[in-house]
Amino acid sequence: MHAQLDPILATQLGVVSRRQTWNAGVTSRQLDRLLEQNLLVPMHRGVFRDPAAPISSDQRAMAAVLAAARMR
Repeated sequence: MHAQLDPILATQLGVVSRRQTWNAGVTSRQLDRLLEQNLLVPMHRGVFRDPAAPISSDQRAMAAVLAAARMR
């Protein structure tokens, strides 16, 4: 994974938003590479999950909150 994203993923059940990746210093090109290598997978528009993180209802809820926050 990308070292800057590890703390975010650890505290958010393996889920991160595009805005959070940018704030962590991950460029669009780096994010594209993470997606191409399946190190992150899309959950909602602008919300991604670490495929190594267990899928749970709490994770889905976190992803939904991040997706809703994106629309504000």
